[in-house]
Amino acid sequence: FYSFNPSHAGTYSCLASSKGDTQTKTTYPVVLVNPSSVNTIRVGRTDDPTTPITITPTLSQPVKLECDRQTTTKNWYTGGIAVSNTPGLLSNIDITSVRTIIISEFSPTHARGYTCTIEDATSPTYPVILETPPAVPVISPPSQVQNVMITKNGTSLTVSWTPVSDPVHVLLYVVRYSNDSGTGTEPQPDAMKRSGITDTSTILTGLESSTTYFVWVSA
Repeated sequence: FYSFNPSHAGTYSCLASSKGDTQTKTTYPVVLVNPSSVNTIRVGRTDDPTTPITITPTLSQPVKLECDRQTTTKNWYTGGIAVSNTPGLLSNIDITSVRTIIISEFSPTHARGYTCTIEDATSPTYPVILETPPAVPVISPPSQVQNVMITKNGTSLTVSWTPVSDPVHVLLYVVRYSNDSGTGTEPQPDAMKRSGITDTSTILTGLESSTTYFVWVSA
């Protein structure tokens, strides 16, 4: 790539076979990620080896673990086993060297403790904990408004209803009305609307006489 850009990011594979044996092929995957989007965690120089670094990466985003220490041999482990030998963990992981691993798409499977082990006279280990982000709560819409009552008074209508019991939401009511029946359950887009109602009743004024109106109330 003469000029790498985000569109080039992805997984590439080199498929190799010997000249005399075309049946046996070996695949070497390479993952290229957009550098600006990679969450890089470097350990091994100034970090206290006894204090874990806890990171909460974004799901489906790349994470790079780099053991940054000026020694010749190092490796990443999880649960006492080298990352390269951990069953069920290698999905979306590219082990570029003994000092660097790249998780191309972080998932809950990758959320665990990792240690960078320096193979020197003191053999220090530098722990990193990758945590799964908290789940985004799914909030359902308020329940349907019940017991809508309409009272006619000249060219106005008094609309009332039973309050919706919903401890999750700050409830506001919307009343739509029109001389068009819409779909029956939903009004037409051009129906008149009164919104931001905090009470359980409202008065619709300025209506035309001898006209049938349809009213919808929602929370």
